[in-house]
Formats: sequence, C-alpha cells, structure tokens
Amino acid sequence: IQVMSTEDNRLAVVDGSDITEHKIPLSQGESIFKFFVDPRGYHILVSTTAGKNYYINPQTPPDKHSKTGAVRPCPQLRGFVVSSVGWDKRNSSNVNTGFVLLGTTQGQLVEARFNAKEKDCTIVARLLYDLVEKASDEPSRSTVTGLEVETFPTSVRKLLVMCTTPCRMYQFIGGPNFESLFAAYESTPPFNELPAVGNQLPCGKLVFWHDVACRAKTFAWITGVGIMHGRLVFRSRRHDDMYEDDDVVDIPEFSDQEAVVQDTHIIPYLDDDKKMPVSLAISEYHFYICYSDCIMIVGHPPGLNWSSGTEPRGKLKKSDLDARTDFKWNFMGRDGEVGLAIARDDATGQVYVVSNFGVNEVIVDDEKRNVWRQFLERALDPNERERETYFRKALKLCNAEDTAQREKVMQAKGDYHFEIGEYVEAARMYASTNQPFEETCLKFIDANQWSPLLRFLTYRLAFMKSRARSPTQEHSQFACLCTWVVEMYLDKLNNLQDEESAEERKEVSDEFKDFLQEHKDHLDKETTFDLISSHGQINEVLYFAELMEDYERVITHHIVSNINRDHTAAINVLTEHCLEETHAELWYQFSPVLIQHNPKQLVDGWMMKQPSEWMDCSKLIPALVKYDPAEHNPSGDKTNHAIRYLEWLINKQSNTDMAMHNMLLQFYSKNQDEALLLRFLQTSKNYDPKYALRLCLEANRALACIHIYSKMGLYEDAVYAALKIKNLELAKQNANKPDEDDIQLKKKLWQEIAVFISEKGGENGVKEAIELLKQTEYIKLEDVLPFFPAFVKVEDFKSEIRQSLEDYNTQISNIKFEMDEATKNSNTIRQQISSLRQRYGYITQTQKCVLCKKVAMTRPVLLFPSCNHTFHQDCLADAVKGNMEPEEYARLTDEEFEDQVSSQCLLCSEYMIAHIHKPFITDENEEATWSVHSGL
Repeated sequence: IQVMSTEDNRLAVVDGSDITEHKIPLSQGESIFKFFVDPRGYHILVSTTAGKNYYINPQTPPDKHSKTGAVRPCPQLRGFVVSSVGWDKRNSSNVNTGFVLLGTTQGQLVEARFNAKEKDCTIVARLLYDLVEKASDEPSRSTVTGLEVETFPTSVRKLLVMCTTPCRMYQFIGGPNFESLFAAYESTPPFNELPAVGNQLPCGKLVFWHDVACRAKTFAWITGVGIMHGRLVFRSRRHDDMYEDDDVVDIPEFSDQEAVVQDTHIIPYLDDDKKMPVSLAISEYHFYICYSDCIMIVGHPPGLNWSSGTEPRGKLKKSDLDARTDFKWNFMGRDGEVGLAIARDDATGQVYVVSNFGVNEVIVDDEKRNVWRQFLERALDPNERERETYFRKALKLCNAEDTAQREKVMQAKGDYHFEIGEYVEAARMYASTNQPFEETCLKFIDANQWSPLLRFLTYRLAFMKSRARSPTQEHSQFACLCTWVVEMYLDKLNNLQDEESAEERKEVSDEFKDFLQEHKDHLDKETTFDLISSHGQINEVLYFAELMEDYERVITHHIVSNINRDHTAAINVLTEHCLEETHAELWYQFSPVLIQHNPKQLVDGWMMKQPSEWMDCSKLIPALVKYDPAEHNPSGDKTNHAIRYLEWLINKQSNTDMAMHNMLLQFYSKNQDEALLLRFLQTSKNYDPKYALRLCLEANRALACIHIYSKMGLYEDAVYAALKIKNLELAKQNANKPDEDDIQLKKKLWQEIAVFISEKGGENGVKEAIELLKQTEYIKLEDVLPFFPAFVKVEDFKSEIRQSLEDYNTQISNIKFEMDEATKNSNTIRQQISSLRQRYGYITQTQKCVLCKKVAMTRPVLLFPSCNHTFHQDCLADAVKGNMEPEEYARLTDEEFEDQVSSQCLLCSEYMIAHIHKPFITDENEEATWSVHSGL
C-alpha cells in the first residue's frame, strides 16, 4: 500500500485502485508532524506537532456515517512527538503490532504495543530510555531521527537497536526484551558522533536494506559530513570495536558486544558546504539520495571500499562519487517544485520520489548489471590491498548467462595470480577463458612452470568437456591434449624416484590414475600404452589396462613378469573383472598355466555362479590335462581339484558332455580308490566304453574292466578277466548275462569256469567242478569230463555218471516217442492228399461270380470245391490285393501273388477270419452305398 498526507491533515491510503481517506482530528494551529507505516502495511501511527498520536489499522472498515476510516487516539502517548519508529518485524500480525520502539523529538525511547481489536488500542506505553539524561546528548540535537530493531539469529532472543540523532549513532545489544536490553545501559552507551557542518543540522535519517529473508544486510545514515554506510554482520563472537574503520571515528572500547557494523564509509554530498539530502532510500547496490532540487542514484555495492588501497578507508575523493553516480534527475519540470522525500518498498523493490507537486516512481531495470565492473576496476588497482576479495566478488556478480563477463574477470584474475607467483590459481583461471591456448602454454613454459602448466591442461580439459555439445565433438583436440597431459605426468613421476619423494610420488600417481579414469575415452589405447611402458611405469600400465578392460595384458604381466610374477593376482583379475561371456576366451587361454600354480583358487573361479552360466567346460580340458595333484598342489593339500570340479559339473550342474565324463573317468582311473571308479561306471551313461576300457587296462583296474566288458556285451572277455583274478562269483554272474537264445555262448562260458575250477588241482578241483554242474543247466558232465586230470578215478563221480546216463536214457525215450508220432502224422497227410486229388466241383452256365455278381463263365474263374464258391480270377485278385498293405504286396512276385490268391476261399476260409477287422464300407465307397437307382 501507499500512504500520503495532505495539507488539510488528511491521510490517504492507496491500495491498488482503492483509496481510503482518514481525517486526523487536529486543533487550531496543530498539524501532522510525521506518520509511520509498518513494513507490511498493517499498521499506521500518526504523530502531531502538539504531541498527540493516532493509530490507524487499514484493515478496519470505515465509519458508517462518513467515508473516513477509523482513526483511534492513543492517550497513553500524549505528550510524545514521535520522530521515528522501530517496528517488530518478527512478531507482528494484521491486528497486533507486537512490541515496538518509538523515538521522540526529545531524545526519548518509548516502548509501545498496539492492537486493533482492543477498546484501547494502545496496550503498552512506557518510557525506557532518555538519551539526554543517560547519554548526555544535547537537547537541541537529541531528536531521534532513525530507529531500527533487528533480531539476532540465535536460539536465545537477542535484539539490536540502532538509534540515530542528527549527530550521533547509538547501538544497543541485549534481550530478550526491550526492558532488559536498556537496563544494561545505565551509564553512557557506546555511540559514534559525526559533527554538523555550520549551524545546519542534518536530517539524520537511518535506513536498513533487508534481503528476501528479511535479514538486515546494510545501512545508511545521513550525517553532517556525508552519508555513512556499512555492512551489518550478526555474529555470536566477541569483538573489541563496533566499527572496523578507525579512520572514520574513534570509538571507545566496550566489551561483551558483537561486531555488527563493518566496512563503514562516508559518501560526500554534492556541495559539502551548502547542500544536504532531505531523504534517503537504499537498495542492495545503490543509494537513492533526495535533495531539495534533485535526486541522485549512487552505486554502493556491499563490501566495495570507496578509497584505494593507499588511502585511509572512509575518506573519499570527489572523483569517486562522480564515478559511482549512475543517475541524476533535477526537479526542474515545474517552477517551485521541491523534493520532500524518497522511499523504497523492500517487498517489491519499487522506489517513489515525493515532491510538493506529487509522487513519482523511479523505474529500476536490473540495477546490478554493471556492479561487477566496479569490483573488477578496484581489483585491477595495483595499490589495492584486497584485490583477491574484489576479484571474487566481481566474479560472483557476473551474469551467469553472460560468459563474456565471467571470462573477462577470470582473465584479469589469472593475470593477477600469475603476476604474484600463484601459478596454479592462474592456471585455473586461464583454463576457463577463451585466451589463445598456445599463448597461455608458452606463458607457463617461459616461466619454467611445468606443474602449473599441467594443472592448466587438466583444468582446460574439464572446461572443454563442459562446453562440448556431444561426447564426440572435438575428439581430436581432446585426444592430443590428453596425450600431452599423460606425457607430463610420466615426466613428473620419473623425477620423483628417490625415497625422499615417496609421499609426493604417491600423490602424483593417484592424480594420474584419476586423470586416466576420467579421460580414458579420449585417449588412444595403444599410444597411451606405449607412452607409459616407455617410461617404465608398470603400476600405471596395469591400472590403465584395467581401465580399458584389457585384462589379457594384465594377466599376461602377472604370469610372465620376472619381477612381480603373481599367479594369484592373475586369477583375481579373472574372478573380479572377467565375469561376462565376452571374456570367456581369457579363461580358456590362461587356465592351463594358472592351474599349475594355484589349482584351488582357479577351480573355485570356474565354479563361480556367473562364469559357470556361460563357460564352455570342454575348452577347459587342456587345463585339466595339464594338472597333476602331486606336482601342482601346495604341501598339505591332498585334494584332487580336477575331480572336485568335474564332480561338481556332472552331479550339480547335470552336465552330459561325454568329453567331461571321459575326463573324470581318466582321473578316477589314476586314483587309488577303485570304488570311486566303479561307482562312476555304474551310475554314468555318458562316457565312451572303449575309451574307458583302454584307461582301465592301462591302469590295471580289473574290476572296472570286467564291468566295462559286461556293459559292452563282451561276456566272454568278462568271464576270462574274472577268472584271471580268481573271482568265481563275478565270472558266474557274467556267464549268465548272455541272451537266453544264445545257449552255445552260455555253455561255453560255464564250461570255461568248470575247466578253471577243475584245473585248480587235486581232487578238490574235480569235486568243485562237479558241484558247479548243479548250479547251471547249460553244461553236463560229459562237457567237462575231457578236461579232468588223467589220475581222476571214476569212483569219485560215480553217482554223477549214473545220473547222466539216466538223463540220456530219458532223452532217448522221448525222442523215440516223437519219432512214432511223426510217422503217424505223415501217414495221415498222405491219406488226405490222396483224397484231395479225387475232389471236384460243377459250374453251371448261369452261375455267377460271388464278388461282381456277373456270369462266371464269361472270364477265367476259380472254383473252391470245399465250399463251391466261384470267383472271377481278376475279381478275386483285386479283392485279395485290397486287403493287403502296399508294402506287403510290393514284396511278392507275380507267381507268389497268384499262389496266395488261389490258396483259399476269400469268404469262408481262415483268410476271412484274419481280416475281420476290415470294415464292410470304406470312406471311398460310402457315398455310393446311399445312391438310389432309378429302376426302383
């Protein structure tokens, strides 16, 4: 809102397009002295020349009987002519002001509180401090011209009260309330006094600038010698001085106070002897100074000193003011126009100038656009003591979207650092500018500054990378620059080989590795390897190889290095980095070597989840063949890791590859425990029996050989092998395994067993052989009798001979009976043949073919006398052929087919019974069976 007073003692409140007038009730000769509006526009306090005070709340509806708003008197403040107000910015609301501090024309500080909803709007009004009495200020100069209240950013509430009179500035710090604050200043409070010029007292106005968070940052105070301004720094620390600028004013020391005001300076007026401002406003970067005949806008960037480094701070030249003046406007448009005041709205940034003719708005467009130049100009001053500070602030104030501004500042800052010998910082600045690259490099080379040059190159790379539009843009430049940096890092490492430089060398090596990791995509792989290798930096070669995923180079180094040979490290590279299928060949390539040095760790790697999912185990056979547990296992390790891997592969992974089964078979055949071999042969079906037999024969594994013979159907060899190791039970088992139809083979095998037993020697052998005859039916006594020793007596097996003769007698009787039966059958057959020769049949002229129902005598016919069925020869042939499968018909010759057709009747012989499953109606003739003849 905007609030203005008129000559007829009215107060106009403008809120957008709404205007509300408030009539102030005044006595004869009385006028409005001043009015005050809180920062948020909720409360208005009006003070008159007669010491009367009125409170207005713009939120209160106007009076029903007039167009004026509610103007409420404040009787508790009667007699106080209020000249300034310190509002409570933290605790006020739209109806309650909170505790505010009022300054009067008599130098009094009064605490008050207003509430629009109370009957008596003035809830509190009490005098807290008298500057004339406590500070010994002159009554004629004790008018409180400015009053500001700020809260410290602390957990316990602490207040700053800054109070000004025409010639003095007072600072009060304490809390948590005004009463406690002023109670601590019973003696003369600290103040800063600036003299008046002649008999003219300055208006003494005090203004603060607040940021968007409503925190006070800078202040300005109209004094007799100029505008005093500085920064406000709220800190929780002890400080001996209120101000840093001892050249401006000599302040007595006081303890237990925080340094709030810093970087103070005095800005001279246009004419120090005659003209002083009537009002003042302040923004973040400018003063808005109102004189009676003009307004001036003067730049005052916070933190920028007015004087140069060789002059005392706080003392200005006239040229400084001229250089800082951004705008000047004279009240010359209308005769008699006089400037009265200037004000700025902290919330919106709008600036208004008030004259006796009206209100004008100062349009401000990007007020900080040239502020960076002021800091840069001061930074470029060789006599300035705080050049680094000004460079930093100039860079901070540059427009983020205007790269030219930033580059200009950084170029100047780089020159400054180069000039004072801070080459690394200069390199950092130069890298972010468009200064010619060759020129900058030569500048460092001429100064023999190689380390800063290296820094410049790395910074330049980062800068180029941030500006590149795509990863492939300017790839050649990146590659050349990165290669140069690599060369410089390697030279630096070569110069740090002594023991005293070990720590520095490690730092440089770490930096180099970080550089390689960041810029690996811009480095040519082979060129970089050649560079690093030529300088003998083995660790860096390995690091770069891992970065480029050239694990073959890393593993090869670990295996063939004469200095740092480490097979365990090589296996670690495989198990940590080579887990994708793209690295499969590395496993196959290096496993034959690595298994000879650390078989356990390598096999553990084979069995890891990720490699095992894609690994072709058959390509590991060369490594398995190279492995010898006795030679390659470390002492104390008796595990056969090849068997461990193959068992895991077959049993856990369900591998059916015959090569892997054969490989496990090979290791089992060499193992001392033949039970493992037998169990594998009995359970596995995926090995090559011939290969297994050869392995077992070479390893002299008899039981395994017998099992393989049996599995291959070589029962004769199995029996011979079992007899060779004198294992009769195993020989008997294999003798019974041939097919039941192969009686001759079984007889031969049992006969071999019997011979083996009988040849053991002595009578016991013969007895055991004869006992064997009871265990099988395939051999008799006569089969083994020729193999008995000559000294054997018949009495020893007389009962067996008798039993054998009885069996033969029974067989002869059976054969004789069968011969008699055969003779009878042959006689019967001869009789039937003779009777058949005398059989015949008759065919009449009208007799028809059974199949086609046409007269039989028209074509060749077949007559079956036993049933008297007559067929055309071709009809019967077609019928028989239709009942035969095509394959069966194709196998018969013409003569065989004719014999089959004429052998038996189609309708009443066994032929019909054999084809009873054939349907009477087929799919082909089904439709014909449903046809209706026209003759019906």
